[in-house]
Amino acid sequence: MGRPVVIQDTGYSDFLPCGAGLLTFRTSDEAVAAIRRLRDDYDAHCQAARAVAEEYFNARRVLTDLLERSL
Repeated sequence: MGRPVVIQDTGYSDFLPCGAGLLTFRTSDEAVAAIRRLRDDYDAHCQAARAVAEEYFNARRVLTDLLERSL
């Protein structure tokens, strides 16, 4: 949808590109810094979030991968 997120890093950063559009944190200080980065360049983070969504969460891609793995 093109909405950036600030989310605690629980390991998904090993599989998704983080830093633009998806901002992660492990500590409260990192969370505050991520929110500031988002605020300072919101439009760029929106564009990056949209690109991540299109690349990694596209239904055709995700469902195709799931179906291929189940066969």
